[in-house]
Amino acid sequence: MNQRSESSLGGLSGSKIGRCGNHGKSSIFRALLLMVLFVILLLDPLYALTASDAQKAIQGIAPGAKVLSVERSPVEGLWEVVVEFRGRKSILYMDEKMKNVVLGSIVDLQSRRNLTKEKFDEINRVDVSQIPLDDAIVMGDAMAPKRVIVFDDPD
Repeated sequence: MNQRSESSLGGLSGSKIGRCGNHGKSSIFRALLLMVLFVILLLDPLYALTASDAQKAIQGIAPGAKVLSVERSPVEGLWEVVVEFRGRKSILYMDEKMKNVVLGSIVDLQSRRNLTKEKFDEINRVDVSQIPLDDAIVMGDAMAPKRVIVFDDPD
């Protein structure tokens, strides 16, 4: 650069301009890096325990149990795992690191609702309309708006 162009740039040489430009680029890079790390931290709670992960984790304590579903539980840090074991559906809770299993009920203290029981009733609900009644003994009005179905073993 000649003398005149240096003075018009405030006395900065070309090398100083280059460093100033790189400093701006590194600031942008650092800002982008911080944003990426921030997004990763935000997404970390979105980690999802999969049914196959839960299946592997519980095989040691309940061989033969089949994981039917995995959802976030009402308690932060726990997953609600619905399993079928020996023909019965049940609920257990597993931490995100798959190190602990919690058996028992979660009760909402404010509403005093047993959230585990509500989920248990939901997963074990029977659709009465699917019960075959072709060989049933009908007592009373067959067209009544409500029905009572009684199962009995005659032996």
